[in-house]
Amino acid sequence: MTLEVSGYRKHALLTDPRSCNCCGRCVESCPVLCLAGCGGGGGNSTPVSQTPVGTAVNISTFSDVYMGKSAGSNFNFPSLVGTDTQGRSWTGSYDMVADGTTTFEGKNVTESRTLTTLHLAGGTPVSSIGTRYFLVADSSSYKVAYSSGVTYVPTSLTPLPTNPKVGDFGNIGIFAGSDGTTSTVTWSLNADLNGASVLALSMITKTGSTVTTTEVDSFYLDANGLPTKVVFSATVNGSTITLSGNRS
Repeated sequence: MTLEVSGYRKHALLTDPRSCNCCGRCVESCPVLCLAGCGGGGGNSTPVSQTPVGTAVNISTFSDVYMGKSAGSNFNFPSLVGTDTQGRSWTGSYDMVADGTTTFEGKNVTESRTLTTLHLAGGTPVSSIGTRYFLVADSSSYKVAYSSGVTYVPTSLTPLPTNPKVGDFGNIGIFAGSDGTTSTVTWSLNADLNGASVLALSMITKTGSTVTTTEVDSFYLDANGLPTKVVFSATVNGSTITLSGNRS
């Protein structure tokens, strides 16, 4: 999905959280866990340890919602909060919904939607919907359509593995936009704590050779590969907005 609010273009295809020297994970969105890992939260804290590199994570349930296969399922993050580099406050919501199989442009596809609302403090909320279509035959991406009217089609694809390991990374694809832009999407699976991990979907959008937007959508996964939290970070023309929220 593409959502433009005060110059920010929000893609829902998709900053890796900042890390500290001691536990290597998120101090921006999980400061208490980071302190506990550094030995700073008091003597009664539950012991924590960084998930080892090489730990396999089954993300099939996440993928089935992302690709629209599990009709009626969704991952809802109703209360996003954050700021931008100008110090302004933002709120919002994000919902990933699986719609199941359908026919689109004569193709048998699975469909999923992302519904996003962003609200700059003192401004008017702006909502957008992104719809993804995947071919039933081979689960490959067919098209992404945004409520702005812009569509993207893949020019190259690499399937996201269903059992990646912590430390793994790779390409997802390159998508050509009807507005003349090109988006390159990559992924990485990073360590969190106590068996949890962070699936980061990164996108760089260019007009010609000029980078216009970068974005990282970081889904915090529990030990079963289910999302518990999301952090969105997008940078446009040197200005960054970051929002985060827990799954309901």
